[in-house]
Amino acid sequence: MLTNIGKFAAGSILGSDPVEEAVAKIVNDQMDKRKDYVKVPDIVGVPLADAEKVLSEYQFKFIKTLADPDIKYANKRTDIVLATKPKGGSSVPPNTFIKLIYADQEVLAASQLQLKDKAIQQNAQKESNKLLMRKLLDTSKSQASKFSDKLKFNLQKSCQTLITKN
Repeated sequence: MLTNIGKFAAGSILGSDPVEEAVAKIVNDQMDKRKDYVKVPDIVGVPLADAEKVLSEYQFKFIKTLADPDIKYANKRTDIVLATKPKGGSSVPPNTFIKLIYADQEVLAASQLQLKDKAIQQNAQKESNKLLMRKLLDTSKSQASKFSDKLKFNLQKSCQTLITKN
């Protein structure tokens, strides 16, 4: 019995299957295409000016783009790379265009405002939940008290009935 490698070798010696040849060609083409790929440097958190120098050293073309305000940027600093597209560590062709995403003071201020609004909403929801729980607890106490009073009344009535029968 031949192993897979043996079968492949025997197939290449004796005459290959056209499907195997096509797959091998595609794999080889992809390998040739990707041999010149380079990794995008991970520059998230790096000052914008330094990130530009690094990308220039790698001969990447790039553009700086302001981030949209977002809560996740509320505690970040201005002119720091927040993200790149494609992401750092990705293998890409050397002529890939890199997008540097950063925040300026306006973006940070809007992000901080969003964070404050979220905190206000969360506090309002907490208060609403507390009020709902108090109401539920008060209702439960009231219902338990009514039930207890009914039980006492029924117990007294049963005791009086027993006493009058005897």
